[in-house]
Amino acid sequence: MDAAVVLSALGAGVVAVLVTVAIERLGGVRGGVLGTIPTTIVPASLGFWAAAPDQAAFERALLVTPLGMLLNAGFLLGWRVLPPRLPARWPLGARLALVVAGTLAGWALGASALVLGLERLRASPPGAGAGPWASPWPPALLATGLLVGLGVLACARRPPG
Repeated sequence: MDAAVVLSALGAGVVAVLVTVAIERLGGVRGGVLGTIPTTIVPASLGFWAAAPDQAAFERALLVTPLGMLLNAGFLLGWRVLPPRLPARWPLGARLALVVAGTLAGWALGASALVLGLERLRASPPGAGAGPWASPWPPALLATGLLVGLGVLACARRPPG
């Protein structure tokens, strides 16, 4: 494995840990705002650049990022939607285990579908009926639009506290 890829992965990991510490120390609001700054994509994009054989491969890698972000937003939405729907009489450990298992299973299914779907599109010959999805731009733009919509909904229906 290329050293630049390893360094960028380590850099993204360090940034993610530092953001988590900032959220813990600064609180949910200030730390959460700091956590929304697109910090992990910078070292990750350096790794994409180092690993990409050409400019087109680099662009494809970056254009998949909004799809991954949408998948992660769905995971986080599960943490907001599932707990209030579980019976309060259940032990906290059981509710937590169910939320962890449910959100991770949903994320894994979504990630698998995303990877398989993208591989299928990439492997299909040009003009094989993929239409606008043959280019990585339409899915990236759609995912970005959905992310904006989810963000607006999440802020409009903020839980009390």
